[in-house]
Amino acid sequence: MISFNEYLKNTLQLPEGLRQKFITICHPFTLKKRENLITTGDDCDKVYFLTHGILREYETYNDKFDKTTRFYQSGDWVLSIESYIDQKPSALNIQTVTITGGFFLHRSDIENLLSITPTLGFFMLKVYRNILLKLEKNNKLLRLGNGVNRLLLFREQNPELDKLILDKHIASYLNLTASQFSRIGGGG
Repeated sequence: MISFNEYLKNTLQLPEGLRQKFITICHPFTLKKRENLITTGDDCDKVYFLTHGILREYETYNDKFDKTTRFYQSGDWVLSIESYIDQKPSALNIQTVTITGGFFLHRSDIENLLSITPTLGFFMLKVYRNILLKLEKNNKLLRLGNGVNRLLLFREQNPELDKLILDKHIASYLNLTASQFSRIGGGG
């Protein structure tokens, strides 16, 4: 579990005055296991910070098959990037794997705060930088051509996470069938 205030202070290095202004636009949330944070068709107008829990991002095909595209855990910023930036319906789903909580910020509140506190923009760039770096790590893993290498890098980047997530979701994320996943040493 990560303290949001400590994250703002130590990781973002947000000075006390700005931290207090920033916290005023943050709203706590908690979701049960298998609840949706974002569903296909939703307009994503919030950015979420996870203090605890695990989320799975996935896309659904033909209302039957879903493809896991990403996992989030405590300390991560979460949003449907394309929906948030282009202000259009989300093409993906984000669902809890475990009980999950943290804080969310409305886009309009962020924009309003930035308009009256422009120095906060520097710190928001750090937030977006963290989101982009996490996305690049995700993409690096998926570019690996070999399933064994993808699994090894997944475990290196996410120690112990495979004990908390269903094998079928990890296999889907790694672009492996269940039998391939099992054969290369995946699963409990």
